[in-house]
Amino acid sequence: ESMADIWYNIGMVAIGIGDQNLAYRAFKTAISHDANHAESFNNLAILQVHRGTLQKARASFEAAEKLAPHLHEPFYNSALLASKTGDYQEAYQKIQSSLEIFPEHHDSKSLCEELEKHFTMV
Repeated sequence: ESMADIWYNIGMVAIGIGDQNLAYRAFKTAISHDANHAESFNNLAILQVHRGTLQKARASFEAAEKLAPHLHEPFYNSALLASKTGDYQEAYQKIQSSLEIFPEHHDSKSLCEELEKHFTMV
């Protein structure tokens, strides 16, 4: 197991016990060991959203999407962020990517339905 995976796992444990600061540091450390660790970028981005650093979160989600285009989570999370910040077109594009990867993902399907309702009302 690589050092990046070990730090990623520490970050997941930290999230589990509610220590977001430790999780943030662990994901950053994982990325420092492996700049291609997409899962760490995705989880770091979620923590950045919680911290209110939305530009950093967008960049981290984009990194995860580029590094692991087979993972639906970064696309879903990016869509959720775009939707919450009013960028509905971006949200729709991202959620479509998530659904292409994992068509049965319940939360992606729900968000897609919400966005489609939004577009029909506009």
